[in-house]
Amino acid sequence: QKAELLRKGLVNAYLSEYRYSRYPDERSVFNAYHWLLSSDPIAQGVQDTYNFVTYPFTYQGKREDRQTAIDLYAQFFDESILRGEKKTIRHAVESDFNRSQANAGLWSIDTKRVLLTQQQLKVAPHGDWADVELYETYRNQTADPQEVFYYFSLPESAAVTGVWLGETADRSRRFPFQIATRGAAQKTYKAELQRQVAPVDPALLEQVGPQNYRLRVFPVLANQPMHMWMTYKVMNKDGIWPLPHLNEHRNVYWNRNTQRTIDSKPVAAASGEWLPESIAAANSAPQLHQLTLPNSSNIIAKPFAAKDYSLPKNKRLAIVLDSSYSMNAHRSELAKTIDWLQANILPQNQVDLYQTANESDRAQLLPMAGFNPDKTVFYGKIEPQQMLAQFQTLSQTAANSKYDAIVAITDRGSYELTTDKNLERSMPAPLWMVHLGGLPHAYDDATLASIQSSGGSISTDIKTVMQRISTLPSLGEGTSLLSVVDNYAWFLTQAKDSTAQQDNNFDPIAARQWVTQVSQSLKPTQLKELDAVHVLAKRYNIVTPYSSAIVLVNDTQKETLKNAERDKDRFRREGEDKSAPLPSPQMMPSGQVSATPEPAEWLLISIALLLLGMVYRQNKTDSVV
Repeated sequence: QKAELLRKGLVNAYLSEYRYSRYPDERSVFNAYHWLLSSDPIAQGVQDTYNFVTYPFTYQGKREDRQTAIDLYAQFFDESILRGEKKTIRHAVESDFNRSQANAGLWSIDTKRVLLTQQQLKVAPHGDWADVELYETYRNQTADPQEVFYYFSLPESAAVTGVWLGETADRSRRFPFQIATRGAAQKTYKAELQRQVAPVDPALLEQVGPQNYRLRVFPVLANQPMHMWMTYKVMNKDGIWPLPHLNEHRNVYWNRNTQRTIDSKPVAAASGEWLPESIAAANSAPQLHQLTLPNSSNIIAKPFAAKDYSLPKNKRLAIVLDSSYSMNAHRSELAKTIDWLQANILPQNQVDLYQTANESDRAQLLPMAGFNPDKTVFYGKIEPQQMLAQFQTLSQTAANSKYDAIVAITDRGSYELTTDKNLERSMPAPLWMVHLGGLPHAYDDATLASIQSSGGSISTDIKTVMQRISTLPSLGEGTSLLSVVDNYAWFLTQAKDSTAQQDNNFDPIAARQWVTQVSQSLKPTQLKELDAVHVLAKRYNIVTPYSSAIVLVNDTQKETLKNAERDKDRFRREGEDKSAPLPSPQMMPSGQVSATPEPAEWLLISIALLLLGMVYRQNKTDSVV
């Protein structure tokens, strides 16, 4: 009931350095006059006067309140204060000084520092699949080096195949990428980000979810354009070529002056749009594809029509409901999802509902029939791993806890609030995540591993998940089903199909599906097995949840990566945006103290002049006497 009052108070505490000139414990005036006059009573008197006059400009709290505000905001509102209050915080920061910082942190979301001056899309169709290239040119609008940062998503069947950087548009002079273990690549990139000495530092392209990617480019220097190329392969989906869907961008922006082309033809983008949703594809019949793996096994991609999907029958399903505060924004969509489950799934299946809670001892196992989400109180922060832990604890009390699938209904979540200490939680059945309001920006690696190792996946639509759970086509004896996704069924078989197309250019798409399958038996500590999957990623030059693409430009960076890939933590990736730093309002971007006094400093100067005048007048009177 008092959420808005709490929000205002926490934001005020967080921005206290920007909104107030001083803290109650500051003794600068006393120290100055004690040194000047060697008199504690006079110095204390001046300090008391200063405190009285500056009371309206004094934050009535402690310096430690800022960190407390960060923690309490996350606990109550289920998101980082920098993400939830980015407009207010950015206004406070920019009102003090027009600051910038190299890395694109949370407070850089939607900021306009790097202009996207040129964008080109090229599509090379190959029947029912295509090669897509995105080329962009960036120009820094500030005096400081800036980082371009994108979170985007692609269809689950797509394969990202490369990223390049260049100081010019000349392809022959661009810096190539290499596929590296995800932890080593991140470590190398962040080390270069902190050094900020090379003319051109790395780009990093990572897979951070079943459909989620993160692209970072640094540095975009002032008065020097930066050129970036990214490529991927994608299947024809219902007559279109899917394009990257933007989930978040930082520092980079575009406007009506941005030059955009698709296959060399000028296009006008909608207001605020990074890319169109898709490009129309020429009519092409779906084909049977085949990849022969190094071990002589074969992956077969068989077209699968939408009419062939089915809904579950006679299944035991567990629905895990996220009850965190951020779900309040999705009550309407949640109500529709629950209604659909009760009407279409419950009559022919056994469904248990696990309602999670901010406090684990308040989690409940409820009957699905008659459940009304409108009566649910959504409160506090719940991380994905906490939800899964509560499910596993409660499922032990169920009459029959053997489920065919586990479906977690949640929202985008707060990736930056998850902890790096989380370990993969082994699930007893495929784990499917249904995200109301859109896909998350990224998953922490523990949650990603829980999804992959269980054989599940993600979606924004409950019907799609239920269809994928129950649709299990067969290619005959001696074959195993890998997945059914994006209108294709993927099989593993020892026998070759003479009717299937075998094109080396298609191989990365099939190899990406094989990595997804192998992930079901991988653990974060199995370095030998992870290295084997990484070798496959390098063979086909694809970005996977374990292997990232990184652009390096000099021997020092390459040696740093080489050393990092020898480390036992080469697959261990840290979460991004774990802290919420802001530049100090007392410092200019260059690190020098502002030459313009703050309001409290003007007051201090005035008091000092007044006191000096009084001392001078008293001394003059004494000399006359």
